[in-house]
Amino acid sequence: MKYTSFDDLVELHGEEFNEALEKNYLVQLRNQRQMIEGTEKRIAWYQEHLDDDFNYSDELVTSANEKIIKDKEFLKLLKKEEKAIIDEIEKSYKP
Repeated sequence: MKYTSFDDLVELHGEEFNEALEKNYLVQLRNQRQMIEGTEKRIAWYQEHLDDDFNYSDELVTSANEKIIKDKEFLKLLKKEEKAIIDEIEKSYKP
C-alpha cells in the first residue's frame, strides 16, 4: 500500500506509530548534533595546539592544517544533514 501523507500513516497505524516516528527523528537529530559537536571540538583542539608556542615540525603543522580543512568540510556536510532532518520533521508534522 502506498501512503499519500503522514496522516495516512498515523491513521492506519495509530498514535504509537506517530510516537515511534517522532522518537526516530529525535534520535537522528541527537546523533547528528553529537557528530557536529565532536567535529567542532576536534577542530578546536587542533587549532588550540597549533596556536601554542611549541615548536612543531612543519610536517606536523601541515598535517594538522589538512585535518582542520577536512573537518571543516565534514562539518558543513553534517550541518546540511542536520538541516535536512529538521526540514523533514517540520514537513512531517505540519497540520
